[in-house]
Parts: sequence; C-alpha cells; structure tokens
Amino acid sequence: MKILITGADSFIGSYLIPELLKHSHELLLVGGNKTDLLNRFSQCRILSHNNLDQEHLNEVIRSFDVEIVIHLAAHSTPNDSLDDFNKLINANIMFLGKILEALKSTNLKAFINTGSSTEYLNNNNVPEPAYLYAATKTAARYILKYYAAVYIFKYCTVCPYTVYGGLFTRKKIMDILYDSLDAKEPTNTTPGEQVLDFIHVDDLVRLYVNIVDNYEKVPNETVFHAGTGEGFSLHNTVNLMEQYTNRKANINWGGIEYRKRDVMFAVADTRLQKEIFGWEPLIPFKKGVLKYIEAREQYNKNID
Repeated sequence: MKILITGADSFIGSYLIPELLKHSHELLLVGGNKTDLLNRFSQCRILSHNNLDQEHLNEVIRSFDVEIVIHLAAHSTPNDSLDDFNKLINANIMFLGKILEALKSTNLKAFINTGSSTEYLNNNNVPEPAYLYAATKTAARYILKYYAAVYIFKYCTVCPYTVYGGLFTRKKIMDILYDSLDAKEPTNTTPGEQVLDFIHVDDLVRLYVNIVDNYEKVPNETVFHAGTGEGFSLHNTVNLMEQYTNRKANINWGGIEYRKRDVMFAVADTRLQKEIFGWEPLIPFKKGVLKYIEAREQYNKNID
C-alpha cells in the first residue's frame, strides 16, 4: 500500500514507520525534521511541514497516489492561553485542512486519524473534551467527517490512552515517575489518584498495522480506544517501579494541583478491535513496566 504518514518524526511515528516498512508498504513521510527523517528512513519520500507550500504538497501527494493516510501530527499542550490556542488551531485544524485539500483528487481508500483519550472526560465513549487540546482533536474529527462524505473515502480514529515504552523524546508520566527513583530533589506531581490505562508503544503500533491490513473490514467512522482495558493509578505504577528496581521514589504527591477538568478515570473499551480483527494487547502492564525499566537502564548505561 502507498501510505502517507503525517507527524512522521513523532514518538509513535518513530516506532510505526519501521514496522510498516517491514510489511513492504511504500511511505510518504511528512514531519518537522526532514534531515533526521532522511537519515533514518532514506528509502521513503519525505516532506518537511515547515513552510509547506500548498501547491507543492498537492503535487507530491497526487503523484505519490496515496491510498491510506495515517495522521499522527498534532500539537499538545496543557495550557489554554491565546498563544496556545493559536498553536493548537494551526497544528490540529489548519494543517489537517492542508492535507485534506491535497487529497481531494486522489483515490484515497482510508484515512486513519489519531485522537486522544482525553476527548472522553467521563470515560463513557461519548465525546466530552477534557482540555482545549482535546477539543481541537474532536473538532478535527468533524472536519474529517465532512471531507470523507464529500470526497468518498473511509475514515476511522485511533484514540491512544497513556502510551509508554521505548525512549521518549519528550517526557511523559512514566518517564517522570522513573526519574524520581532515588532522586535528590522531590518530584512534584498531582495527588496521583488518577486511574489510567497504560498501553505499550509496541501494542499501539500493532493496532495501527492491523487497521492498515484490515481497512476494508473497518466500518466507517469507527473509533478505536487504544488501551489494554485495565486501569492503574500513579501510586500503583510507582510501587511497581520501586519493587522492580529496589529504589525509592522521591515524590511530593500533591505538589501540583489537578487541572480544572482533569481526567480521573481513563480505561479503554477495547472490544471493537478484538471483534473486527482479533487485536489484543500482548504486553500486560506489569510486564510492560519491567520492559520499560530495562530499556531505560540500558539507555542510561550507554550514555554514561
């Protein structure tokens, strides 16, 4: 298949691209750091999204003859200042519009969108964005729905829950908790009562690949809640890390207040992906935490 991937230099993209290449797909990558992408994926066609000219984008996408899009590109922030609002609109709405404009005259078969678990504040599969970032992701979904109806292609949305594993280029909660082990200074966090569904990046990549391989089976407008179906609190996570490493976390629980609409319970309903193509997570949380710790400690040894 000929696949366009936006956000190719994102965390998920860096793990998904090698897996798609193993399956002999042809890839057109759009990302911010063209030089880095060329160094890692020289066999792919690559575009930088920085100052991307619409006519050039139209020409490249049409000549590539895109069949499937995997849309990973996004801007995420916990803040909602006017500057943040502008960045969210530009990245999560306007950039999507540029991609959709370029796809108008193609024979696109399927558009795999990426949403967020934070679009579901009440964890009941009814969209209720918790944050401004999540609101832009939900708005983008309706824009995508319009284009899919007018230009006749199928689309679905993958909503990742709390992704971990591998080596993050930008610290997320698992990295923050790990870095607190035997730390000299306490790490400030929220009170830590949130119950989250942690999905290993390897399992998330398998889900995207399954959707690509089975896109004809996927009903239009399907939303895949990408988690494991099990929830663990931040306290549970820290306890496991302490147990596996024989080290003590230095955390100031409550040093950061919860956000105004913080998600306190986010556990994925994974039934759809199991029903459609038999996808189930292969890395349970306790095994995944150990796998994560081993990778981090090997990384630390390599840079010492």
